[in-house]
Amino acid sequence: INSMPLALQGKLLRVLETQQVKRIGALKGKNIDFRIIAATNADLTTCIQDGAFRVDLYYRLNVMPLTIPPLRERTGDIIPLCKHFLSRAFKRYGKTKTLSPTAYQTLEHYDWPGNVRELKNFIERLVITSSDFSGEIHTIPPEMFGADANLSRLDRKPKASSLSLSQSEEKELNDIVSALYRSGGNRSLAAEQLGVSRRTLQYKLKKYRIKVNMEPQVYIGETPAAKE
Repeated sequence: INSMPLALQGKLLRVLETQQVKRIGALKGKNIDFRIIAATNADLTTCIQDGAFRVDLYYRLNVMPLTIPPLRERTGDIIPLCKHFLSRAFKRYGKTKTLSPTAYQTLEHYDWPGNVRELKNFIERLVITSSDFSGEIHTIPPEMFGADANLSRLDRKPKASSLSLSQSEEKELNDIVSALYRSGGNRSLAAEQLGVSRRTLQYKLKKYRIKVNMEPQVYIGETPAAKE
């Protein structure tokens, strides 16, 4: 709404006051019943002071304001949004890709100054440029975030496994971690995805020293120290 020209703001204000619209060339107005949901990416009070927004329209629209925090302040939305944008990218490009827990954690620790729109474009670019032939994207190169990206929070990476594993065991470990992550740490759902019993999965968790906390995030080996 902050991008609307002043002349058009006046017309919108008239419609709000009269509850009428008049078609071009018409002699009489037409009564309408409507509601307006307006969004802004700028402080409207500042726009008013700068003469770019009408104060009367501001008070007419400011009935029930809702503030949506930036994406960096609601990191719990990042994973569901990633899955949604991955699904859209699959349909568009025909590439079936998933993200590993490490990749998800990298995305959670980025500041996303461009918010949801930046995340959407990032996921699309990631699917297009990924060279992981396994179908799962394990790591995200820091340069994909740009030269000026704030990656200071990426020091909270999950602990890597110190186990000595064969190639087949490493694949099994990755499959288990991915299933746990997709199921939000629910062991029964993870076992169902893996096609094994819950008891078998429990044995595998003990074998690979996999621990799941309630955030949920998956850690291999020791659980990281509690956050201050």
